[in-house]
Amino acid sequence: MGQKLRLARTYNSFDGTGGLVAQRWWQEYERSLYRSENEVVLTGATGDILRFTEASDGSFTTPKGYAKDLKANTDGT
Repeated sequence: MGQKLRLARTYNSFDGTGGLVAQRWWQEYERSLYRSENEVVLTGATGDILRFTEASDGSFTTPKGYAKDLKANTDGT
C-alpha cells in the first residue's frame, strides 16, 4: 500500500546549531544552503557543514574529501 513513511533524526554533538527539532538534532530530510559573498554553505541532514568557496570564474571548489559538486545556473538558481 504505497511507500512506508520513515522519520529519522540524528544528534550531532559537534555542531551547536539546531535543526527543526531542537539544538543539535536534525531530521533526515533537513538540508539548507546559505550563500555569502564568496562561499556557499551546505548544511546536510546530519548537521554536517560543507563550505564551497567561489572562484573568480564563478565556479565552486568542493571541500577536500567530498565528491559533491555545486553549480550556479545562469538563471541564478
